[in-house]
Parts: sequence; structure tokens; C-alpha cells
Amino acid sequence: MSLAERLFVVRRAECRDHLIRIGQSLELAERWCDAWEQEAERRGRETTPEFWDHGRLWIDAQIALRRSPAAAFARR
Repeated sequence: MSLAERLFVVRRAECRDHLIRIGQSLELAERWCDAWEQEAERRGRETTPEFWDHGRLWIDAQIALRRSPAAAFARR
């Protein structure tokens, strides 16, 4: 696994752990991370070092709007 791949995995785990700390279950946190990866792909976003920073902002906004992971991605 390359350094970039390892960083991606670590940053994803940090995002997931943040979601758990704010009250999401492990399963729901994983679904949110999956939804962000799908949304980012739809947008053509590359996996830069800021990928999960943008993901966390997007996920937090979706949660604030009371969307589910499936609804947040499906509305596109």
C-alpha cells in the first residue's frame, strides 16, 4: 500500500471516528463515509490530502439538514 493510500485510510478513519463522537453509530458513520466517496466521485473530485476535510464538511452539512446517507447521495 502506498503512502497516499495509507493516508486515505487513516483520514477516512478519522472522519468516521468524528461521526461516532458526535453520536452516529459505527454503521451509520461508515455509510456516511461511503456516501461521501460516491458524492466525490460524482463531482470528479480527486483524492487529494484535503479529500476527507471536504468530506467531513459535506457530511456535517448533510447531517445538519437531517438527511440520511442514502438520501444525501440519491438526491443528485
